[in-house]
Amino acid sequence: MQWTRRLRKHGWFIVTNSFLFIRLIFWVLLIRVLRPRVSMQRLTSIAKRNIPTLNIRYETLNYAFQLLSAMKLFGTSNPCVPRSLVHYRFFRAIGEKPRYMIGIASINDGHAWIVLRGKPYMENPDNLSRYIPMMQLDDPASTLQPVATGSVQA
Repeated sequence: MQWTRRLRKHGWFIVTNSFLFIRLIFWVLLIRVLRPRVSMQRLTSIAKRNIPTLNIRYETLNYAFQLLSAMKLFGTSNPCVPRSLVHYRFFRAIGEKPRYMIGIASINDGHAWIVLRGKPYMENPDNLSRYIPMMQLDDPASTLQPVATGSVQA
């Protein structure tokens, strides 16, 4: 299988950061299971609850997210919600200030992403230009809020 080759290639990183990977996989699976069963408001409430402080460098977490994406652990059909909520939770845990965004292009075409350090994280800005931001979550103490006006990166 292709994922076993990837695991061997990046195995040492995964072994040395096994606690981080266990936590990431737990949250990915939890959000994937809950997503069809609870509202988006409730899902964001669960993802932002009790965010611990992690002593992990940005680069380490970024690399871990790239590996999880390559292993397709976020899912293959509409993975944007679990991926973005996990990104939001764990970047908050290391002291970053991500913004969770939800946008729509049409009635059946929506997307979720985070904006980190002023740029869409792991997203092509050109692909995001078709989405109109509708909801955002900045601060874990707040709730999912409507976006008044602005751009994808606002």
